[in-house]
Amino acid sequence: MLKSFFSLSALTLLSRLSGFIKVAAMAAFYGRTIEADIFMAVMLVPDLLYKFISEGVVSCSAVPIFTERQGDKEELNKSFWSLNFISVFVGFTIFLFLAFFSSNLCSLSLPGFNAENSGRICFMWSVSALYVVLCLPAAVMTSFLNSEMEFALPAVAPLIVNFAIILGIFVANGGKIETIIYANLIGAFFQLVWLSWLVLRTNKIQFSMKKILTCDKKSTLEFF
Repeated sequence: MLKSFFSLSALTLLSRLSGFIKVAAMAAFYGRTIEADIFMAVMLVPDLLYKFISEGVVSCSAVPIFTERQGDKEELNKSFWSLNFISVFVGFTIFLFLAFFSSNLCSLSLPGFNAENSGRICFMWSVSALYVVLCLPAAVMTSFLNSEMEFALPAVAPLIVNFAIILGIFVANGGKIETIIYANLIGAFFQLVWLSWLVLRTNKIQFSMKKILTCDKKSTLEFF
């Protein structure tokens, strides 16, 4: 227990430190520039959606479902893939909404930008919405691993995203922030790969196309 406590504490501290480095690097390269304002505007919606849905709603709903089904491997698989199916569906719905209505949302919520920068923000909102699509199943996988009493290794996942953004900031080198947005998306992809590997090594979840497309009614109703 002490080993798990200290390893999780160390990773939490490292996550906070990487977050500080991310903010410091952003300030050092961009300061109070229009690119910094655009970055804040672009990340506003995806960050809010991620924190509200992924860090809050998903974990609160998913962990009890997985814990309840620990003794039944078949039901556990049904629930795992059903919740992943739902999360991807919700993520794509958000992505389509932002893709089609980003122009309207941008003009209503961010009136201070000119037409060129508003167009850039609209495009990057659509790109960064894919971040939410990737993070929602990642939240389901993290919830599953937490129900298996795995806490330290899943905590590495946010570090992957932070380091990807930091790398993107250095690569962009004060230029257009599209590079950072793409780096954020790449980090979210590798976060999902890392969590998938952790889930696979538990030997409790079966990976197959038939399983992936599962949507169990009971699990869905419990989740909502």
